[in-house]
Amino acid sequence: MSSGDSFQNRGDALENEFFRKVDQELLERLQKQADIESLRECLGIRDDKVAASLLAAGVTVRTATALRLVPLVAVAWADGRIEASEREMVLSAAEKHGITPQSPGGQLLRGWLDQKPSLEMMDTWVSYAGRLAEKLTPQESAHLRQVIVEEMQQVAEASGGFLGFAAVSSGESTIIKRIEAALSQTA
Repeated sequence: MSSGDSFQNRGDALENEFFRKVDQELLERLQKQADIESLRECLGIRDDKVAASLLAAGVTVRTATALRLVPLVAVAWADGRIEASEREMVLSAAEKHGITPQSPGGQLLRGWLDQKPSLEMMDTWVSYAGRLAEKLTPQESAHLRQVIVEEMQQVAEASGGFLGFAAVSSGESTIIKRIEAALSQTA
């Protein structure tokens, strides 16, 4: 084998590796776009940015059921830690909504309960909730808002405060008001 053949072989190998990486990056971008489109369709949203943010936070078509519980998780984490009673209240709500611990949504929820989700997750949920409220009738929107606020209130009150006073902290109250406002948006 001549040194020219060896040089050509190395050149071919480098070229093949370059195109393999380009192909891989293209496939990953196409898969991400397909995942965004699937999530948009599943959740009934039009905004690619919202869907991409949800995807970046771990929400997929298979875990989208857990999205319903983001407000409860946010209230539970409002004081920087989750009390056992708050955790149990969130898990109870998950069960009530058909989210089992072994399901993909249940596993994502457990991750959120073990480690505080990013602030971007809450911002994304608020954006999603606003768009959802625009699509619902006023009666549907009011009902959804009432149910979610009641559930958040239960989580907030689960830790009990001091001798029954101040059962809802100012941080929890702020989150409840923010979510209630997002669910109150109209077209």
